[in-house]
Amino acid sequence: MQMPFEAALTALADPVLVTDPRGVILWVNPAFTRQNGWLGREVVGRNARVLQSGETPAALYEAMWSEIQARRTWAGELVNRRKDGSRYETRLTITPVLGPVRCITHFVATHKDISAERSSTEALRRSEGSFRTLIEFLPDAVVACSQGRVVYANPKAHLFFRGGEAEDKPLIGLKILERVDPVDRQVVSDHFHSRDGDSTCEVRMLRVDATPFTAEIRPFAMFFDGRPSVGCVVRDITQQRRQVAQMLRLGNAISLGTLAGGVSHEINNPLAYVAANTEFAAASVGPIEAALRGSGQSEWGPLCDRLVETRIALEEAREGAHRIRKIVQELRAFCRLDSDGDDDPVDLCRVLESACRLAFSEIRHRAQLVKQFRQTGVVVGSAARLTQVFVNLLVNAAQSMTEGDASTNEIRVSAGRDDQGGAFVEVKDTGSGIRPEHLPRIFDPFFTTKPVGQGTGLGLGSCQQIVHNHRGEIEVESAPGRGTTFRVTLPATLAEAAPPDGETLAGQTAPLDGPAAPPARVLVVDDEPMIGRELARILEPRHQVVTVTSGAAALDLIQSKGPVFDVVFCDLMMPGMTGMEVYAQIRDRWPGLADRMVFLAGGSFPAAAQAFLRDVANPCLDKPINTTTLLEWVGARARTALLPQLLASVNESTNLGPCP
Repeated sequence: MQMPFEAALTALADPVLVTDPRGVILWVNPAFTRQNGWLGREVVGRNARVLQSGETPAALYEAMWSEIQARRTWAGELVNRRKDGSRYETRLTITPVLGPVRCITHFVATHKDISAERSSTEALRRSEGSFRTLIEFLPDAVVACSQGRVVYANPKAHLFFRGGEAEDKPLIGLKILERVDPVDRQVVSDHFHSRDGDSTCEVRMLRVDATPFTAEIRPFAMFFDGRPSVGCVVRDITQQRRQVAQMLRLGNAISLGTLAGGVSHEINNPLAYVAANTEFAAASVGPIEAALRGSGQSEWGPLCDRLVETRIALEEAREGAHRIRKIVQELRAFCRLDSDGDDDPVDLCRVLESACRLAFSEIRHRAQLVKQFRQTGVVVGSAARLTQVFVNLLVNAAQSMTEGDASTNEIRVSAGRDDQGGAFVEVKDTGSGIRPEHLPRIFDPFFTTKPVGQGTGLGLGSCQQIVHNHRGEIEVESAPGRGTTFRVTLPATLAEAAPPDGETLAGQTAPLDGPAAPPARVLVVDDEPMIGRELARILEPRHQVVTVTSGAAALDLIQSKGPVFDVVFCDLMMPGMTGMEVYAQIRDRWPGLADRMVFLAGGSFPAAAQAFLRDVANPCLDKPINTTTLLEWVGARARTALLPQLLASVNESTNLGPCP
């Protein structure tokens, strides 16, 4: 039959068929034949049911007939069958054709094969499912945001932001910027708007319960549920930053310790003979002045007055050398954290005095330093690490004030016992204070409000870690313009702390007073000639002193004279042959003499030397040398050396035989 618009329908690329009101096929276009394999003459006169595959639900056909018989166009998707029996998915549109009295005369059906489209959609769905599975199992949090609110969050995001809380605090629907610390919100907003996929930033974020954590975020543009959105990968780096901070603190401590050790060695060697010679000169002036005054000759009066002034000047110089010695010792103790014990009895007042001296150069031009120390008891821990805590607090307090206003500013350091019997230390300043939004972050690694180059953000985090390691707490109160107060509380006992190091030889008790010591034979081995002359000047003429400037010379001397020395003072770290190597040679060749060695140290020393001192029983004396302790020690060794001779003489006079 010749249909109206047949030429136009024939030209269509999509299959078209025309049926009567009962669904009998009246005409098909060539595209129908290409898609289904049926020629026009094979299907014309047959019902359109010839195309049904049996896979389309009957309810769909019922809905279709209901719609088109109501003179409305129907569109839907179903599965048809080709002539060869193969199935394909098609999108079918049926339009009723109405006659003059609005009765249905024909139906025009257009088909569109959507099998390829469905395959692509299914492949895309499977791909999206795979990516969704991948995202679900990522160790990082992934969120999608639309109009500033979270519309998707993977399980890790729920864990990050809920912090283990139950589902009654859902993440979906929350405003993402509310999960960011107020200080960093502008930074995150800028990164979200850039969305270049290569921009990352490190910010402080908040869990649903307001617990803070440090995160690295990377935003990117995406579509979610067909809508433009912002995706964001969030990585919790809190623990990583803590580990990096610990490594940096350790590296800084090692570097500072190495520097301090080298500096202290270079200071202590010349300081040793400056101090000793000053003491010798001061002790010598007094007898000369007394002798001149006792001569009865008046012309010596002005000279005697001059000698008195000289003695006073020497005493002041000796006091200055003593202060330098204390500063060097405190600097070494402050830096040598690796060799400092973690369970030693510590007097907090001594620690605070040391910290105040170390920080005073930073304080003196900025504030008045007020100290109020009461009995704190003894804290068990590390004096060096606690010193580090209080130096940091003091330096921070000083740097919160303007230089040059020392008369109007104050840093008050208080110490005592609290109501629970523990020890407390307060460092209170009248500086600029801390802004409220910064207070929760001051103990975070890498957080600092100081200008670039003045802070690493490690100081207060280090303080908190050290205090916690001592089973204590550190708290802060501050307000802008009203200053800051740090309070450290530590468990303490009522016992008294041991006397400070350096008053006796390391590992030895100072000899008790006794009868005058007999002469001792002393060998001094030190590459600094003036150290040898210093010790000889202190010990002579009471004792016999021989000095050499190398380990090899010492061994040659002992080889020629024999192991006749009562005491051998030997520098631990010398060029050529170290004191450790000298000890090994003497122990192998003259074992008894090795027990009489006392090592001298002018600064810090490597791990091998530290291990050596732990393994041997010999004492080690820090330079500059305490004159009183030196004389007492040599006297005790001389009496010990004389004991076998006294016993032998007693045995001979009483015929008791040798002492067992």
